[in-house]
Amino acid sequence: QNMAITPTHFCGPKCSHCCLILSIWGIIMLFILGILFSNKSIALIRDAPDNTASGMNTTATACY
Repeated sequence: QNMAITPTHFCGPKCSHCCLILSIWGIIMLFILGILFSNKSIALIRDAPDNTASGMNTTATACY
């Protein structure tokens, strides 16, 4: 009996390059946010849990 061979890829090279670039950008952004939260940036205090310095450290650790 003939079994059909299914392709293992589901996106082409342009789509995979786009996903690669978006993934690298996400890693860079998380690293930058981790640095900013570690330095207790005033602009990000509202994004920290309970608006405290310990909340900023927790968020920085989550970014790394």
